[in-house]
Amino acid sequence: MANLRPLKAGRSGNPAGRPCAGASLREWLNVMAQWPVRRVRYAASYRRNPAVKRAAAKLLLTACGRGPEAGEAVDRIFDRTCGRVVQQRCGR
Repeated sequence: MANLRPLKAGRSGNPAGRPCAGASLREWLNVMAQWPVRRVRYAASYRRNPAVKRAAAKLLLTACGRGPEAGEAVDRIFDRTCGRVVQQRCGR
């Protein structure tokens, strides 16, 4: 307690702010959309990548495939990058 001093008025105890938690899924999807497929495949398989980066890569690879999983993956990508579509009610 002897070495504690009160902060001056208008000063913060943490001037740098809270550290960044890392890129979000939306940010990785936007970045990886510009990458070639081989680079996305590598990002999905490289274990040292953060989990969110690997998840974004796997989601993009699924969307590039065929079948119902691809359509669902595309829907998820649009939901996360553009926002969910809001349905409007018909007024009578």
